[in-house]
Amino acid sequence: MAVLVVLVLGFDVTMGSFDGAETCELVGLYLLSQLKNLYINVGLYRDDGLAVTTQIAIEAESTKKKISKIFKDNGFNITIEANKKAVDFLDISFDLRTGPYKPY
Repeated sequence: MAVLVVLVLGFDVTMGSFDGAETCELVGLYLLSQLKNLYINVGLYRDDGLAVTTQIAIEAESTKKKISKIFKDNGFNITIEANKKAVDFLDISFDLRTGPYKPY
């Protein structure tokens, strides 16, 4: 199982502003709706995201390009790290090889 690590950059909403969280959630839901046809499991929290797929490495790289295009078409810059077996997301370390997760 490969992990596509998705870090979304470019939200022009100040965290802590009156409606910052709601704006991030609405934008995130819109972007998730555009990613649903890629057949990957994606989760977003504010401006951070994590995607997991069972695709082989070359397919994951192709999916990475498709995700980048979707975000670019919507005016966002994005950084993606593909084909990782372990990842630190928010405050948790996930390891897909061994299965456990823990705070980091």
